[in-house]
Parts: sequence; C-alpha cells; structure tokens
Amino acid sequence: MEESTASRGWSSWSDWMGDAMALTQRTSEIVGRIQSDWEDLSRRDSPWTTDTIMNEVVNSWERFTPVLGELIQHWVEGASQALRDTWPDVGSDLAGWSRGLDGTPAGQATTPYAEVGRDAADRMVRGDFQSADAVETFAVLGGMWAKDMWRLIAQGRAGGRAPDPGGPTEGPGPAAADQ
Repeated sequence: MEESTASRGWSSWSDWMGDAMALTQRTSEIVGRIQSDWEDLSRRDSPWTTDTIMNEVVNSWERFTPVLGELIQHWVEGASQALRDTWPDVGSDLAGWSRGLDGTPAGQATTPYAEVGRDAADRMVRGDFQSADAVETFAVLGGMWAKDMWRLIAQGRAGGRAPDPGGPTEGPGPAAADQ
C-alpha cells in the first residue's frame, strides 16, 4: 500500500490530486480484474449456483474493500483540509445554527443530525477523523433517517396519532375511513 498524505502529513493540493490520480488508476485496475473474473465465470459451461455466485461476490468484495477504504480515506483527507482552509469554525457554526432552531419543529427534526455533523466536522478540522469514522457517521445518519422515516410512516398509518409503542400500528378505523 502506498503512503497516503495522512501518514506523511498534509503537503499540498497538487500532491493530494497526484495521489488521487494514482488511486484512481489502481481502482480502475482492480475493477477491471473483477470484471474480467465475472466475464470468465460467465463463459464456463457449468451452471451458476448459489455457491458459485457467493464465492465470486466474496472474492470481488475482498479485492475491492481495501481500495474502497483508501478512496474514502483520501476523500476524508481532502475534505478535512478543505474545511481547515475555508471553514475552520464549521462545528461551532453548525451548533449555533442548531441552537437558533431550538424549540421549533425544524429544530426538533434537525438537531440530532446537526449534532452528528458538528462532531464529524470538528474532528475533521482537528485531523482526527479517518475513513472508518466516515463510514460510521454515514451509517449513523442513514440509521437516524431510516428510523425517522419509519416513525413518520407509522404515525401516518395511525391517522396522525402517536403509534402504540407496545404493538403494531393500526390504520384509521372504519368510521374514520368513511369521513
């Protein structure tokens, strides 16, 4: 694995772009090898079974995962430097905007997301945010969003009433449907 800008410290945007070009080339080579393997598999006379497919999926994933981690890390390094260069106070600004919405429906809906974003931004500016943190933050935000969407769906199915936390959500009864 080549030395990244994070391991040797930030030097310049031109170095970062050069590293990005080299990483893009390696990614293209790996994707090309994976594509060739699937094409070779398709030319075999034997049928594709669950085992055949899962084996190739696992092989493909094992080859692609390391470069995917490098791609994410490279993005984190560039985004972190961009924040340090252009918006070093992003975390406190997000916290201030969030406080400005306190007590409002918009504040109730956005504060948890803004807090996750503020934490990530602060850590990026400090330089202690890595690719694993980016993946975790993405998963946390995605999980929060999915939970919020399902909660809204449940409330809609309950006719706007708060759903019963102990049981399944029921839609409006027959009397409400006739109105």
